[in-house]
Amino acid sequence: MKGSNTHLRTFFSGSLISIIGVGITGILNYFIRRTLFLNLSEVDYGTFYSTIAFLCIIGGFAELGLSQTGALLIAEKNTGPRKHEGISSCFSALLSLKIILALFVLLCLLCCRKWILADYLRTTNTLFYYLLLGMLFCQILESTFYPLFSGLKHFVSYNILQVSKALFLLTGILIFSCANQLSAVAVVFFSVSIAVLLIAGSIAFFREKIRLCWNMDRETWRRLFQLSGFIAVSTTLLNMMYYMDTVILTTIKGVTSSALYNVALPIMQIVQAAMVFPLIILPVAVQMSQKKRYTQLKQISYWAIGIALVVSPATFLFFHLSSPWLIRILFSGKYLAAAPAVSILCSGLIFYTLGSFLMQIVLTMGGARQMALATCITAICNFVLNWSLITLFDYIGAALATACSYLIFSVAAIIVLQRQLIEKQQELYVDGIQ
Repeated sequence: MKGSNTHLRTFFSGSLISIIGVGITGILNYFIRRTLFLNLSEVDYGTFYSTIAFLCIIGGFAELGLSQTGALLIAEKNTGPRKHEGISSCFSALLSLKIILALFVLLCLLCCRKWILADYLRTTNTLFYYLLLGMLFCQILESTFYPLFSGLKHFVSYNILQVSKALFLLTGILIFSCANQLSAVAVVFFSVSIAVLLIAGSIAFFREKIRLCWNMDRETWRRLFQLSGFIAVSTTLLNMMYYMDTVILTTIKGVTSSALYNVALPIMQIVQAAMVFPLIILPVAVQMSQKKRYTQLKQISYWAIGIALVVSPATFLFFHLSSPWLIRILFSGKYLAAAPAVSILCSGLIFYTLGSFLMQIVLTMGGARQMALATCITAICNFVLNWSLITLFDYIGAALATACSYLIFSVAAIIVLQRQLIEKQQELYVDGIQ
């Protein structure tokens, strides 16, 4: 019982820290988008975020489940007298793989630049594209540090990094906003990505005392590749789903529709404070699974499902009533047409959070294969829904497709989790533990 209370205290304290951090980051991100929206033309604003969405989808292939796997492995190694060596070995393996993958993605995007600029973005501005490629390269390396802080349950470091990044971006954009050019904005994003990467490295190497070692033991590599396989499928597809709406919307309707859609997204990002729970539950669930506390995990899961079922319709109603006022205050009254997308996206985000939360618990119980299948089905549904609904309803269709996909994802995660819990409890019964 004492151990269970410790896990709950860790979960709630980490959640509180992360909600504050993500809430501040969401507000700063809103001001970033608002500043860009007011200083760039509608076409340039849509072009910028359409490019970001496309690069994030391609950059997601450099993820390959490594962040999820890294956090899981670091949480497992965060015990014993030689834990520092194990954590450093795991981090070094992650970083080396990320460097290789980042270089590969960068090369592919450079080779495809003419098609992306001419056919997808319909622009001749190559400078801003190259700068954003540099930003993406730094972000892929930066993403190595987040599983380190998450696995060690150092949520303060994690959130300091996120808030600092948003604050630097806002400051830079306010300084250079007078330029009113895509290239100036891209310079800010590229410069900040370098600065954040240096800050993350300083925290890891000086505060956390991580030491790079290039002669990692075979067991570290074996576990890393063993876990990454199916987790890579899940995380890559989820990353694609997160940006697929903007990419397909730009492809079918153009950057003007994307610009209007990106009026709704900043408001949704403030609600993303709820998405901290999947991050917090992973290291806690690892420890609970190691101690075979499946009953407590089941209770936590049921609480999460119940809360989501109550919060999602309440969120829809709240933003259905308030989104016109919010858009008028935060942007301009002439963009009130984006109001329905706000309520749809915000309520759908609750189910995305629920699915991600339950997925972390499933992964700690060895259900990566089943979760990969569930995300494959969801991704197919997401693509079909986006293509059909965007064709019919433009940016409102993008919001509907995204929300429906998130609901499908959460239902699939519930089904997989239920099967995993039944299997684990049967194993305990056979072993005579319960």
